[in-house]
Parts: sequence; C-alpha cells; structure tokens
Amino acid sequence: MTLRTYAEFTSDLPTEQIESETDFVQLGGRPVAAALSSIFAGLGCQVRAVESAAHRGWDFRFRCGKLRLWCQVSLIEGYLVIIQDLSARWRIFGGDHRDFVELMSRFGDALAADPRFHDVGWFHEDEILSERAGANRPSGAFSDIPCVRLQTVDDAPPAGA
Repeated sequence: MTLRTYAEFTSDLPTEQIESETDFVQLGGRPVAAALSSIFAGLGCQVRAVESAAHRGWDFRFRCGKLRLWCQVSLIEGYLVIIQDLSARWRIFGGDHRDFVELMSRFGDALAADPRFHDVGWFHEDEILSERAGANRPSGAFSDIPCVRLQTVDDAPPAGA
C-alpha cells in the first residue's frame, strides 16, 4: 500500500503573510497550520503549539498513541503540507505502521469534510513534483479525476472555458 503524506490544497483561511518591499516579514500559513493542528487534536492527538519554521513556513509536532509526528505547512501558490512519522520503532522493527496509516486515513477524511479546504490532492514524496492531479485519499491508487491540481494564474484555463 502506498501512503501519501504530502498534500496540496487551497484554503479560505487568511494567509497572514506579511511582506516588505524586499522580503517576507512573516510567511503565510499560520492559520492553516493552526486549523490542521486542531483537526489532529480532534482525532485524539496531543498537539504542541504551531511554531515558525523560518523560510519553510509553519510546523508543529504531535503525538497520537505511540506515534511521534511532525507537520509542516508551506504557502507556495497554494498550501503544501508534509506529515512525517518521527517514531523510530517502525524503521527499526520493520514496515508495519498500521497506526500511522489509520491516523492518516482519518485525517484525510476530516480534511476532505472541512469546508475551509478545497482541491485536496495527496502525494508521495516522489510524486509531488509530477504533473499528476494527486490522489483523493492518503492511501490507495490515483483515480482519473481525484482533485484539481493547483494551477498558477498563467496555467489556469480562460474564464468561461
């Protein structure tokens, strides 16, 4: 089974990005990171505060059962989210990490049901730079029309097309 732990999406939440004439004063994405941390808390995880990840955006660490996890949120045209299992036990004792797969499935359902998030596509690390649209779930195969891949203004179809 392929578990996709990278997600791209858009959001109605404010970015809170602050720019000067020459640089970013504060990168956007803190409200999205806070919303994601609340979703994980609602799934029974113990979540630490959202912190600045400097030039990468925002991140937070959390625990769910025996899992030790990390989530990073970056605003690059749309949002890019990376979720990693930092637990050493599955790397040491083998690839059985059903609890992580279960958590990601529940998180994927919660994210899809949340009206603040749109056009969610899930990717594996080696798929993120592909031209594919993304899977509609963290696990499972790509479907023909799983989501709308984020488009730049230059790539967007003309209005009314």
